[in-house]
Amino acid sequence: MNLCRFLMCSALLTLSVGTAVAQQTVQAPLGALIRGVSGDGSRAIGNQGGEAFYWDWRVDPTPTLIGGQAANAVSYDGSVIVGNMEDPVTGDSIAGRWTVATGWVALGGMSNCGSISSARDVSDDGTAVTGLAWDGCSAIAFLWTTTGGFEQLQVLGAGSHTANTISGDGSMVGGYATGTSGRTPATWETGNLNGQVFDADIQGEVKGMTGNGEVTVGSRYFSGGTLTAYVHNSASGFVNLGSLDPAWSSTALDVSESGAVIIGNDSLLLSRKAWIWRVGVGLESLHDALIDIGIHPGDELYESAGLSDDGKVLVGNSGFNGLSNRGFVSELSPQDLTWEDLGGDTNGINGHPHLSGTGTLVSGAPTTIDLVNGPTSAISVVWVSITSVPFPVAGGVIHANPFVSEILIPLNPAGEFHAAFPWFAGVPSGFELYFQFIIQGLSRVYGYSLSNGLKATAL
Repeated sequence: MNLCRFLMCSALLTLSVGTAVAQQTVQAPLGALIRGVSGDGSRAIGNQGGEAFYWDWRVDPTPTLIGGQAANAVSYDGSVIVGNMEDPVTGDSIAGRWTVATGWVALGGMSNCGSISSARDVSDDGTAVTGLAWDGCSAIAFLWTTTGGFEQLQVLGAGSHTANTISGDGSMVGGYATGTSGRTPATWETGNLNGQVFDADIQGEVKGMTGNGEVTVGSRYFSGGTLTAYVHNSASGFVNLGSLDPAWSSTALDVSESGAVIIGNDSLLLSRKAWIWRVGVGLESLHDALIDIGIHPGDELYESAGLSDDGKVLVGNSGFNGLSNRGFVSELSPQDLTWEDLGGDTNGINGHPHLSGTGTLVSGAPTTIDLVNGPTSAISVVWVSITSVPFPVAGGVIHANPFVSEILIPLNPAGEFHAAFPWFAGVPSGFELYFQFIIQGLSRVYGYSLSNGLKATAL
């Protein structure tokens, strides 16, 4: 069905608003640092007092210590944790894998250069692990699987190479190889252990990827003297995400499955600033972004560390540049990722008409658009646009301009309008729609009033 025709049909429905997921931020005890979160968002992992922990943060007030030296990554359901442990034979630091049934089990390595190996990421099902091992004092990328054990990934370029991340399905590994001028972003296929670099002249590395490895994030040099966060896929290539401060370096660490949410950090020497990037919004301070949507995280959020697959659970560490720090978990409601109030409304007889939306904006998901505070039984027009060129009018701002659809809608006797419909099939992630009501009557100055502009971004 044509998009505009569908909106016109759905405008005839009048249903109640669905229940939204609660927003919240919870903090770990002082000194408990979070290093990742399970794909389903239920379990955070990290380190406290030189020991690894997991935290079922929706259930338990504090983390559960599990021994080992460090927890660096966790499977989709939280049942498998990987990181570092003490080698039971040599006492050296070695990559380890933890489950309730087995406790910590060493994954192996090659030789010792202060430590043997370190596990950095794990597949969704917990059966494939990747990370850094040492061959003499040269870094190598490794893959460990429950069927094949410890294996070295193909050496690329001129020297050291390291794996930072593995796709959820375990098919791809990302990290860096040695290129023309140092580290260069690289990926490997786990089926044959062979790898490839994007361009040996590019400096940077892969830090995170989606479940099938099609989308990667990390850092690279675009221009100037600092590394900058990027997102890459085969269609668009490398896209520069920018940074909070141009004088600081930035790194993207994790990406949601839809690609609509990315988290990362700016850094300068020992200082860091956590940020979030969202389709249609761009890059902004994570601390400020949470405050803007009604979550008050308390301490400054200096470090992002992980993101759930749906992009709604974010973890990291708070404090002031690492001082008096502790882990945090922030959970967003779906509309925090998909709906943005653009303002621009003007005063009417019943106050400022307010337009809002709910829903995750994925194919078939329940979606609502609601207007309140309008004049009783007034005639209104809703403009729908796929771009926004704001212009001031009648003391407000019209954001849904130029419109692609203009729909005549009567308000009910309460001065409200409520529409409910399933989100459209085939709408690509990142597609934007803008809505705004122009309402006739009883504005003391202009004879009509404006609602706020409302932006919807598909996940």
